[in-house]
Amino acid sequence: MENAVAAFAVRFDTLHAICSGQHHVEDDFIYFRQDSFYGVSAFHKLVTDDVQERGVRMRSVGVLVQDSTSLPLFRIGLLSAARSANEANGMECYEDLKRIVDTTTYDLQRAPAHPSLSSRGSGDGAHAAALKTKSRYFGVGAWTLWKAAMLGKRILFYGPAPAGEMVERTRWLAESVKGFVDVEVLYSVNVMDIPVLESLPSYIACTTECVFERKSHLYDVYVCLQHVELSHELARVLHGSKTDEKRLHAFLQAVQGVRLPDERDAILRTRSQDYGQLLCAACRDIAQARGFIDKESLRALELHESDADFLKALASRLGY
Repeated sequence: MENAVAAFAVRFDTLHAICSGQHHVEDDFIYFRQDSFYGVSAFHKLVTDDVQERGVRMRSVGVLVQDSTSLPLFRIGLLSAARSANEANGMECYEDLKRIVDTTTYDLQRAPAHPSLSSRGSGDGAHAAALKTKSRYFGVGAWTLWKAAMLGKRILFYGPAPAGEMVERTRWLAESVKGFVDVEVLYSVNVMDIPVLESLPSYIACTTECVFERKSHLYDVYVCLQHVELSHELARVLHGSKTDEKRLHAFLQAVQGVRLPDERDAILRTRSQDYGQLLCAACRDIAQARGFIDKESLRALELHESDADFLKALASRLGY
């Protein structure tokens, strides 16, 4: 099985495989952490006339893997396997799981450079498409989240089930800063993970449990659906500026094929990886200037004067 270390089918939350609120939806999926491994599970609910099952059958099937970049590929087959497992209502689903693991493992071996497996996130077009979706969903908040992730803040997404789209937003944010800063990606968490969250100085995670809203000591950034909430102290560093609004507008134009005056600027706006490299280079310059940032440098980075605190914080985070 190589990358895949285990396959499972569960009817109760014996791992993190079924998250809170999934009993309200028909189909869903999540990513999660189990010890040193990453997991992906697909959930399905089937209405039955069985009195012993109280009229409904719920099951989640999935795999544990060593490499998180393979999670999206395993997810594809698991969604249909979860439905089949409920319809069969037996152990036959393990044959389906073995087939999914074998087929996906074979695909991984043949196509290690698959766009969804790239260590840098994805190809230019796919990356721009993903950022386009997130930018439309969060608005200027997308840039705030990216800057918070670059600073290694504790970021927790919240939303009710279905959790799949929220989990993908978590993965997108983690991938967008990959290679620049080290951040623990936990994916889906629940109240049983509170001790882990309390011990981490930096993480990106998501949850369907609203109880976390009252536990603000566990996070620096709380994302309730589309609303990005920052602590008062962090808001001073990461607040959305008019420059962020302009950048968002320019980005959406660029991915829709509207040519901007400076093609290079358009590329920088559509690729957070390129923009991250530019910011890291600026942090080195700041270190050489002993923390001084002039207005011209900020304008060159498409940053507002009020973003100077963010840039200084980033330089410190990167060890300059």
